[in-house]
Order: sequence, then C-alpha cells, then structure tokens
Amino acid sequence: MEMKPDGNGQAWGSENNSDTFAIYIRPALFKDKQAGSIYTNNTPATILRITPKNTTTLVPYDMPELRTRGTGKTEFYLMDDLDKLRQAILNKYSGLNATELPTSIWFTAEEMAHLQMRINPWGPDNDACYLWTANQTPSSPTPPYCNLSQYYGYLQHPSITLGNNTNEFIIVYGVNHVAAGKAMYQNIGIFGADAWNGVGAVTDPDFNGTAEAYLPGNPDAKYLYVYKIARHSDGNPHCFEVPYGPGGYGIDLDQPLFIGWRLYLEKATKTGPSYSEILYDRAIKFSPKK
Repeated sequence: MEMKPDGNGQAWGSENNSDTFAIYIRPALFKDKQAGSIYTNNTPATILRITPKNTTTLVPYDMPELRTRGTGKTEFYLMDDLDKLRQAILNKYSGLNATELPTSIWFTAEEMAHLQMRINPWGPDNDACYLWTANQTPSSPTPPYCNLSQYYGYLQHPSITLGNNTNEFIIVYGVNHVAAGKAMYQNIGIFGADAWNGVGAVTDPDFNGTAEAYLPGNPDAKYLYVYKIARHSDGNPHCFEVPYGPGGYGIDLDQPLFIGWRLYLEKATKTGPSYSEILYDRAIKFSPKK
C-alpha cells in the first residue's frame, strides 16, 4: 500500500467548492502482452472514499522532501546530430510541404507551483518531463473537465489535422532519452486537441534503430529516433496509425490534434529529468503541395 500525501491547500470533501482529484495508473511494457491486455480491459480496481464518523482534528501529512532534478550532464552534445537528422528528414520528403511544429513544456515544471497558482496541471509532474506540440504551457486556472479548445486557443495555431492521403503524415523525431541516459521510460502520445483524448502511444523500445537510415555511419544515430504518425502505415513497422472516432476513441479527419512526449525518471536522481538538460523532441507535418 502506498500513501500519497497531497501537501497543503487542497479542499477535500463533496461540496460544490471542493477540489476534484484524479489518480492515473499508466501500465506499459508488459512482458506478457496477452496478460497485459486482459489487465487493461478488465480494470481490477476498487476506489473507496473513506470519511470519519466523528469530527476530528485535522493533522495533515508533512510535505515530503523533494528529490532534485538534474545532474549537470546534458544532451547538448547531440545537438549537431539532431540538426543533421532534421535536414535528412526534410531532404527525404522534399517533394511535400513541411510544417515544423513548435515544442514547449506541456505541464508546469514543478508540482507545488501549479498548486499555488490554482492551475489544473492535468497530470503528475515531479517524476517526469512533459512536452507537447504547442507554443505555450497552460498557465491559467480552468474549471474541471472543461472544453479545452475554449481555453487554450494557442494550441491550435497552427491547427494541425491529419487526413487519409498517403502523402499527409507527421514525422516525430528527437533524442531517445532512455538511450542517452536521461530517462528510464519515454513515450510519444497522440491526442485530439479539443478534449485531449489520447488515442495511442509509442514507447522507447520501438525507437531503437529508427534513425540509422537517415544518418548512415553516424555513431550517434543510436541515441536518436524517427517515427511516423499517419492514417495508414502501409507496412512501415515504425509508423503509428491514428484511428478515427467514435468519440474519444479516435480523431476525425477535421479534428485538430497534437503530439505529447513523456520522459520518466532519470536513473541518477530517481525523479524527472531537468528541462534544461534535455534536447526537446520535435515534429514535422508533411502534406501534398498544391
């Protein structure tokens, strides 16, 4: 059993002004994939809300001592290789229009920062780095379960959709942060932009060997990755097929989307990597020239 202290300042209860809480469990990399599928399709969990029968004096848990991000070692020795990889990708698809998407921090960098600003961080922070294809980080209070498209309009500038043309796709590339030693687990998630409905993910074991074809003979290619996001993989083993609806299970042709990255736990610190020590992942949208 694990205790999760929540710090101070949260409004517990079931009144209209009480805070809304969510706990997420993200299982991945099952050794037995069949058992993993059975587990995720038959949620083996019960949630109980326990309250005292009698009024009692509140004795909150002390805030635990936080682990410090960063080691002083960075990924910037791979900057030139990453730029060469970018150019190799653009050269390969030079017959198509290329739109390079912005990358920024998805969630606030520190857990206590968003609690003090009363910002919904939409996820845990201390154990990971979160990046996304938007040009800002959410930094204003929002009601729970809101229509995010009404609050974060900058997410859709430029608005990115994904058609079913074979020449319309997104190439995601960057540093394999696990191979580079800055994370113990990494994934790429594909989300509908209006409701942040995640429709699938690609994990770091799938990155292995994906950059060598773009950088032949480069010994640092093993620290990089390239992955395709499209409606149809056409047999490409390094391509994620984006599903269509219904509802939150897919992303329609006219629905904007974004890419999110998660980098969990630097081995040396047992907490999330420092944002100032990693090279941000990147994405390029390709489409037919008119």
